[in-house]
Amino acid sequence: SRRTRVDSDWKAAMGVDDFFEGIGATTFSLMRARMPVVIVAAGWRRFRRWAWWVQATVVLAVVLMGTAPFAPRDKPSSNAVSSTTALKESTTATNSTTAASVATTLAPADEEGPPSASANISVPAAPVAAKSSACRSNPLANVYHPERLRVITPCTTVTGTVRSVRREGDGDVHFDLALDGAFTGLTNDANRAQQGADLVVEIVPADEPGCATGQAPRQASGSYDYGICTGIGVTTPKVGVHVTVTGPYVLDSVHGWMEIHPAWAVVADATSPAAPVAGAGSSTSALPAVGVYYANCTAARAAGAAPIHRGDPGYRPALDRDGDGV
Repeated sequence: SRRTRVDSDWKAAMGVDDFFEGIGATTFSLMRARMPVVIVAAGWRRFRRWAWWVQATVVLAVVLMGTAPFAPRDKPSSNAVSSTTALKESTTATNSTTAASVATTLAPADEEGPPSASANISVPAAPVAAKSSACRSNPLANVYHPERLRVITPCTTVTGTVRSVRREGDGDVHFDLALDGAFTGLTNDANRAQQGADLVVEIVPADEPGCATGQAPRQASGSYDYGICTGIGVTTPKVGVHVTVTGPYVLDSVHGWMEIHPAWAVVADATSPAAPVAGAGSSTSALPAVGVYYANCTAARAAGAAPIHRGDPGYRPALDRDGDGV
């Protein structure tokens, strides 16, 4: 029965007819050993019946599959690696430059921006220390980011005429002071180039009128800490008024110019009436308006205010580099 079953299976597999007499044990063993050859032969016959383009496709697929494991793997050349590295470095540098450029563009005139090249900053000789009741023990108390200021003289007194006034985004009141002759040596190249040779004076929020003693002048914002109100109530002077200012004489390391910052006392000279700044002409009716400020000439043009003449609202020496009054 086993032989009959095997005979039937092999007859069907080999495609022989019923006249096949059967397979003996030896013949069966021989045919089993040759089975791979028989299978290949049967496959070849079937392959020969396919269309030529099917045959070509099969051959190509077999060749590709057979050679793929042995195909060499390309390694990036040194030039390619160098190019890729250079591209990454270039992209990083570009992003850094763009970020710095945006930061510079968005920073208002006296708010913190990219540090100046400190190696080229000139610092005048320290002025005489003042002996005034307005002086304090800590020259940088209530100043936001005090590390940006370098104290030259902890407390000094200067006199001059107010040329312009504006409020900064950080809350400080900024005014430019045209120093009297005895104090003109307290400005440096940055003052002359960017502030019309005037000394910068800053009144911090903690010293302004209306600030409740012992309370914060305004809520801290990020890294900006405005300190604690002193109750001194330093009044913002008007443009054209001659004043006496007392406070720390410092170098602003961000902008490179010299300042009195913070101003602990600003006293208007009551013995002389408010007058135009020297060189402004004889008219007293066209003094610059407090609070009108243009960052640059482009901003003035955009606001429709150009041309601005000396004495007009918004005029300041920093916008009039050639000193012609326009």
